[in-house]
Amino acid sequence: MLSNLDGVSVCRAIRSGGPNVDTPILMLTAREGESDKVLGLESGADDYLTKPFGVRELMARIAALMRRHHRRPAEADPPPALAAGELTLDRERRTATVRGERVELTKQEFDLLFLMASRPGAVFTRAALLQEV
Repeated sequence: MLSNLDGVSVCRAIRSGGPNVDTPILMLTAREGESDKVLGLESGADDYLTKPFGVRELMARIAALMRRHHRRPAEADPPPALAAGELTLDRERRTATVRGERVELTKQEFDLLFLMASRPGAVFTRAALLQEV
């Protein structure tokens, strides 16, 4: 409940590009409906916590986000842009284009597509995809 912006807009702005695009985001909100949670996560949040909450749960969620964030080795990062056939993906701007036309994707859809396009021919288990994305 920010004064001039909403958290979803702020989250989308952060995820759209810039130096903080990969910063873990935990949404802390009074909105507890399933559709609110889905919207928050699809806008780019890594986790979603509703009020009221316990301090121990908050700290555990922050610790889990930090573990996942620090697990990613910097040297293993895929390139900032990929082209696969008629598909072009720009990781920094989080944009996907097919035959020159932009395709709107959620954060998870983009991340899955980028992961698979960056490792052509690789076979992923469901568990591996969930861990990576």
